[in-house]
Amino acid sequence: MDPSTLLVYATVWSALICYLAGPIGATSGFASHRRLARGVWTIGALLFSVHAIGAFALIYNWSASFAWSETARRSEQVAGFDSGVGLVFNLLFTLVWVGDAVLWWTNPKAYGARRRRAVLLLHGFFLFMIVNGAVIFVPGPQRILGLTIVVLSFAVLWHGRTKFR
Repeated sequence: MDPSTLLVYATVWSALICYLAGPIGATSGFASHRRLARGVWTIGALLFSVHAIGAFALIYNWSASFAWSETARRSEQVAGFDSGVGLVFNLLFTLVWVGDAVLWWTNPKAYGARRRRAVLLLHGFFLFMIVNGAVIFVPGPQRILGLTIVVLSFAVLWHGRTKFR
């Protein structure tokens, strides 16, 4: 694996491992856990941003049309439909994660007071994206790591569901 591909893969998997801090922070009753989770969550958002920029620069050579056609080709190969719309969802995923991290730092009180439905909607979207990007669209052994992240996230959210407003 060449260094540019390694950077793209290493940053996405590191980001997804950091993702677990979000559900933990959302459900923890301890301020120290929430502060640590906020830091890890933010690192995850930054790593995913590096992944997205790195993929666009190093794999797609800054070509939106090439990125769209490759996404469509891969979607056809894996899911049987020829569409590059996954690229838009990946951009949205990046923006939502970074925006959520910014909100957590700039207004932690409001962040902690979000309604249960909002928190579950956010993590539902994230888990939808993780299932697609880290379980369905990856080869063999990587699916185990993606599935582990999804199962742990569900477990933390389920266990802490009573801590939401």
